[in-house]
Amino acid sequence: MWAGKAAAGAVIPFVMSGLLDKYGAQGALRAWAVALVVLTAPLLFYLKPRIPISTAHTQRPLSWSFLKKPGFWMLQIGNIIQALGYLLPPTYLASYANELRFPSIFGALLIAVVSLANVPGSMFSGFLGDHYPAASVILISSIGSSMAVLFLWGVTAQKALLVLFAALYGFFAGGFSSAYSAIVKEMKRADEGVENGVVMGLLLGGRGVGFMAAGPMSAALLQGGSKDPKFGFDTQYGRVIMFTGATALFGSCGWMWTTLKAACGSYVDGTKAPVIRMGSTQIQRPIPILRNDTPLYRLG
Repeated sequence: MWAGKAAAGAVIPFVMSGLLDKYGAQGALRAWAVALVVLTAPLLFYLKPRIPISTAHTQRPLSWSFLKKPGFWMLQIGNIIQALGYLLPPTYLASYANELRFPSIFGALLIAVVSLANVPGSMFSGFLGDHYPAASVILISSIGSSMAVLFLWGVTAQKALLVLFAALYGFFAGGFSSAYSAIVKEMKRADEGVENGVVMGLLLGGRGVGFMAAGPMSAALLQGGSKDPKFGFDTQYGRVIMFTGATALFGSCGWMWTTLKAACGSYVDGTKAPVIRMGSTQIQRPIPILRNDTPLYRLG
């Protein structure tokens, strides 16, 4: 599902670029609104439940036990933090390319590359989520996307490296939301009464909060910049780039929480973390083993 959403984004930037050049902002937005209604409204008649709704079933009460687990809230906080910066590259890449005096079509190309790279990134994260803990999948996404922002977007103004940044950022950052299914699975493992839709809805709601707050925050971060910028940090988008890299990295605070908890003596895979002696000091460390049937760290 996430991959399909991203695939559409590989075409839309070029369409919007052409509409903006020909009709301006107002005309392009009106045309896009009409196109959305015409293209999507007929599809509503073909939406059907995946499984036929049973007429005889027993209603069971919803379980909200996962809301009492600090691990869920740390994952949710990381989800909101990551959402604060997630949309900033697609939002500003076109105007960033324009500031560097690149052709307008190049900005559309960068956005399309980000969306196109989302497709394999979402599939890759979904695959990892089927075999490894959600916090570990999120860590991979966070490190990959933050390094791409800080060490490619921030330090270069060359076309080839910007395309490479767009591909790497799209791959790693786009896979973040694919870890939601792994989070749901871990909540269900702890309590079978937890409803998938409730957990997914809360995660998507948290992501929406981050998206709404990102607009005014990023606008406040824009600054003058150099008249002849040599790299990303030298432009008016310098603070936006740093903010994006920081939010991408701290999106993994759920992993940081579980690691800290394990290092302080929590249970890992149901057994006490081993004690390592270093002279007269005893250090308790987690077991660095990933298992398919049990999460690496308990979320509770």
